[in-house]
Amino acid sequence: MPTIMLVTESDFLGWHAWTKSLLAQHISKNEIKWVIKSTDIIYKNNFTRDLPETEFLLNIPRKIVSLIIAVFYSGNDERFSLLYELLEKIRDKEPLDEKKDPLLLRLIDISHRAKKEALQIRQKLPHTRFTHHSVIRINSPVALLDSQAYALFAQRPEAWLIRTPGRIICSYQKQLFFSPDAPESILNNDEALFEFAQTHGIRSDQNDLWRSLIPFRIRPHAEFIEKAPNLTVLQAYAADCQLCELCTPASRTVFGEGNQEARLMFVGEQPGDQEDLQGRPFVGPAGQLFDNALNECGFDREKAWVTNAVKHFRFTPRGSRRIHQKPEAKHIHACAPWLKRERDIIRPKVTIMLGVTGGSAVLGRPITVSRERSKILTLLDGSIGLVTVHPSYLLRQPDEESRSREYAHFIADLKLAFSALP
Repeated sequence: MPTIMLVTESDFLGWHAWTKSLLAQHISKNEIKWVIKSTDIIYKNNFTRDLPETEFLLNIPRKIVSLIIAVFYSGNDERFSLLYELLEKIRDKEPLDEKKDPLLLRLIDISHRAKKEALQIRQKLPHTRFTHHSVIRINSPVALLDSQAYALFAQRPEAWLIRTPGRIICSYQKQLFFSPDAPESILNNDEALFEFAQTHGIRSDQNDLWRSLIPFRIRPHAEFIEKAPNLTVLQAYAADCQLCELCTPASRTVFGEGNQEARLMFVGEQPGDQEDLQGRPFVGPAGQLFDNALNECGFDREKAWVTNAVKHFRFTPRGSRRIHQKPEAKHIHACAPWLKRERDIIRPKVTIMLGVTGGSAVLGRPITVSRERSKILTLLDGSIGLVTVHPSYLLRQPDEESRSREYAHFIADLKLAFSALP
């Protein structure tokens, strides 16, 4: 009976390599013993191992690939054997009916449970606008927590640490660390846990095991977005958004933030360079001007919901810089389910549309700011809307006189919208 050693619970690449080799040799699942033997070497820079290289290909449907990844990371005690049995059936070209096949039905059930728990893990992270170090203690499978590490890192660039029995994952100073579990004596000491994770753990880019970790993605579809019960769940879905091609070059999805019961919503264009890096809307130069304008009007930003029509940064690389590019209509359309659900959940009394993209996204038609600006509009849901310029427009004014004039106009627009609040 072959005994297959995996170096940790989330060793998907090791499992994949050995599974290919065993399938090619037609070794039955009943003859295989899977063992997880984790040592501190996996947290060292010099970690290496030998894996079998097998020229054996299986034609696995994409849907089944996603199922395999979900089940693998579920932590289910029988997952290795169950998945091997599934792959035996695919190798032998046995029919698979997801409505009748007992094995497939069981794997689908395991995958649904894993997805639900993964989303629950994501929801535990505080929003990025809360900058304190956040320590979270959970009791989830190590493999499942590992599989969510990169989604969590994208979701919250600020410092955080999550501990589950057997593993600590830590984000600190924009670096992601994987660490063994800490001694019981410090498990309730937040500061000590952060220090332990950085001292005994390893940065995600420092050896091949963690650098090559295959994530368990929960790719959102419009139907999932429409059913999200609240903004916390919606943001958890958004971490894996791939509804358009902008997700690839961007660092992360930049979701909205603010008061989840806000009467006022701001809708801008898209994240900029700083928003993409920090994971928050309106924090770059235009965002600072935006905050100044709100303060001048006597309005607290924390009372509003601030978001963008497009959730990923569209840019052109130019040397070390990333130059903003305006999103196209297809990007606004792809992101429309996010904005719609944000608005459906919050139900703002007044929506201020900042610029052409924000106005077009909310009104559902092409607009010209100069024609629509400074008017109280009745939106389709019966709430109030107002179109004004995007704060970046003010930064682009050619001289001080123009900037002062346009800034004053912007302030007047904000005050007009605030006056419409019930």
